Amino acid sequence: MRKVSIAMKIVTGVTAIAAIVTIAAYFGIKPEQAEAEQPTFNLEGGNGNGNVQIQNSGSINIGVNSSQSSPALKCKKENLYITKSGYYGAVNSEIYSQMENALQDKDQKTLEKLLFEGLVIKVPSGVSACVKAIAFNWYRKQILLPGRQITYWVPDSAIEKVD
Repeated sequence: MRKVSIAMKIVTGVTAIAAIVTIAAYFGIKPEQAEAEQPTFNLEGGNGNGNVQIQNSGSINIGVNSSQSSPALKCKKENLYITKSGYYGAVNSEIYSQMENALQDKDQKTLEKLLFEGLVIKVPSGVSACVKAIAFNWYRKQILLPGRQITYWVPDSAIEKVD
């Protein structure tokens, strides 16, 4: 009977890992890789190396300077912000609440679980961010970062407007 119990635990563990990987793949979440060189800004024009380029349409293309090819992030100048250090972002309001509770309670185990599952990220400091939505009643902004396909909700204080 004991052998069956251990075997069931192994099967359950493997099934849980497979479910997490499947969910992550469905949402386009990839494991964190070594961070690429941070993007740089040149609001007077671009140099063709992934730096900010202002176009006649009023949009800004934001690319990441790295050896990997990342698609440029299109962002209207009025929606362009820079991230600050020490903040986290969550994929939706429910996860944001869980993240916020874990941070307030100093619950490192829950925060690490959310990070591992790709539902929360540590927002890189000094990186361009395009604001996609604002939740005035929550004091949060939904941002898109270069090289990412998922938007993240962050507190208003996590980003600073580019003037």
